[in-house]
Amino acid sequence: MPAGISSLAPIPVIAPASTIQLDTRGETDDGRHLTSMWRKFRYERSSGRAEALFRIAFAAVLLLQLLTLRPNIGYFYSTEAIAPIVPGLEAYYTPGLVLAGFWLWFASSALLLVGAFTRVAALVCFLGSSYFLVLRGSQATHAADWLLPSLAFHLVLLPSNRHFALDQRWRKARPADVPAWPARLAQLSTAFFYFTAGTSKLSDPMWRHGQGFFMTFANPMLSHFDLTWLATASVFSPAINYAVMTWECAMPLLLLWRRTRYIALLSAVFFLASIDVTLPVGWFSWFCVANLFVFADVTPWPRVWLQRLPWLAAPPIPTPAQRTAGQRSWQGHAVTAFLAFHLTCFGVLQAAYGLIAAHQFDLGRRLATLPLVGTYGVAIANVHYYALWPSQVFCPIRNVYFEVEERDGRLSALAPFDERGRVHFSWRDSREVREAVFLIGASHGLGSLGWRRLFAHVAATRTESKPCPRGLRAYAVEVWPGRASFDTDLRAGKRFLQRAELRGTTAQDCQLTKITDAAPGLGTGSTTID
Repeated sequence: MPAGISSLAPIPVIAPASTIQLDTRGETDDGRHLTSMWRKFRYERSSGRAEALFRIAFAAVLLLQLLTLRPNIGYFYSTEAIAPIVPGLEAYYTPGLVLAGFWLWFASSALLLVGAFTRVAALVCFLGSSYFLVLRGSQATHAADWLLPSLAFHLVLLPSNRHFALDQRWRKARPADVPAWPARLAQLSTAFFYFTAGTSKLSDPMWRHGQGFFMTFANPMLSHFDLTWLATASVFSPAINYAVMTWECAMPLLLLWRRTRYIALLSAVFFLASIDVTLPVGWFSWFCVANLFVFADVTPWPRVWLQRLPWLAAPPIPTPAQRTAGQRSWQGHAVTAFLAFHLTCFGVLQAAYGLIAAHQFDLGRRLATLPLVGTYGVAIANVHYYALWPSQVFCPIRNVYFEVEERDGRLSALAPFDERGRVHFSWRDSREVREAVFLIGASHGLGSLGWRRLFAHVAATRTESKPCPRGLRAYAVEVWPGRASFDTDLRAGKRFLQRAELRGTTAQDCQLTKITDAAPGLGTGSTTID
């Protein structure tokens, strides 16, 4: 039996009962049963409304993210960025090319939103996602950036322009129904995205011992609100910890089984909204909610919605028996071959990620980097393992604290720290979290060029509203969950990293003159900047 087919057992129950009519009389053995399931997966039809809703939701969230990213696009991705570029690709990430690529990415997202030139726009959007988030190798990626390329890949496959699209007005009439297999692949990807998030927690000692919820919400560097009282509850906190792990590991069954799908979708929306309100996760939750729209066409919509919004009710779809004429065409064979290849790669990578979750790292990496399987599955289809191992990142959280030397000799803190060493960041501030993620890595140290660019960026941001300071100081701070309350001065135990001297008074003439890695007052280790 092919490696990918064994994972398709839940698939037949995805489709509405009225969608498929296949004669299965006499098919009692396993071989005929699998053949029947494969035919359902391969030839069933969809109304196309779920695909259109997914396209609109994805494009809307992507446009919002790109608008917040625009001011710092060169700072994060060009050759002038702090994070190094993959060797050999420097010529493709000049500031001009990065800016041009950004506007192409933005334009393709806008076209997807209105459904104009949808197929071309989806391909350009996928290439833009790969250019910025896969090939670039940025150190400032975060959760949404791990998910976005996979969504863009599936959008290339999805026939998403049959509804709510300008393409339908500009072009000749097309059949209302579309092949359902692209949506089924997207649904599989969504279900196993949650599953790998759960298995990664199984490998984390903090989550296994019931302290994952405590680790997250008892840390003032992570949570918007002081939920220490809840995170330290002796019974409630471990219960939430294990409930989240169980829920994530069970999501493939909950999402792919028609009887539990509605509950799974509602629970996912509640879970993602809670994360978005309480934690600085950028647009991650928004992309995840948009991803759930691939299940919209098979969701048991409430009857009152169907009465008010008739377009939610899918029209009758012809059965496969009425569509046998083109099944033997070369296009049909090509689709079948692609599905077999994609599902095989998907199955192999899921097995590899299972080995990684079990700490069989060498075997898992070898399996994930098999020729062709790794290239297609990881770099193109973006079948990733959502592995965070939170205790390795959050215990403790290491960040960079910046101190400003004013012209009058005063010292002041830069956001998100206040003058008392406490952290404050609003929900709006946490929409763009790349810089915060990068500073976690910068706390371990940067090269001289990296520090120069980081100080220049911080100084330019500071002088947008205030005069050019005399200097900047960077310190590494560590924050352990539970050891520091939300009223604690988090600068205690700070470790000096670098100091920059500046000259000028306004944003136009504010320039770096010298960077030193010595503590304030010591004149060694300095680098003069021409």
